[in-house]
Amino acid sequence: MTTDILSELSLMPAQVGGLAGRLRSRLLNFLMRWEHVEALHACLDVLIRDRPALVSLLDLRVRAYLTQNRPDDALTIMQQRLNIKTSFMARLQLPRIYLAQGNRVAAHQAAKSLTEEQPASPTGWELLTETELALNNIDAAWAAIERLRK
Repeated sequence: MTTDILSELSLMPAQVGGLAGRLRSRLLNFLMRWEHVEALHACLDVLIRDRPALVSLLDLRVRAYLTQNRPDDALTIMQQRLNIKTSFMARLQLPRIYLAQGNRVAAHQAAKSLTEEQPASPTGWELLTETELALNNIDAAWAAIERLRK
């Protein structure tokens, strides 16, 4: 079952690394979009082994783990990813991961940090709103929504 979709496409996970970059990216995004996560993981196993510094592959694995409701695995991979190269966009996943773990306080701290660092980021404010709601801070959530609207 893991590679059924790949078989339908006449591909094996080991062959994915040989695809042109754009085609490989389209395939991986297709697998993620349609939640063929086992096939995606099989491809990522090979690709990450061969390209360990390509953080976009780790980002995709984090998204796959979140799709599978495996936030602890997602956090482990995100920590590895951030050790290789940190970015604001990657750190936007942290509040989502923490919320999926049920760690509302850590999610809130991460979201607040993002809005302080990049006050013009709509996604940061959306995450702050979400974490305020998770903490049942309704007034603070409304304030974040108002900030987002501006």
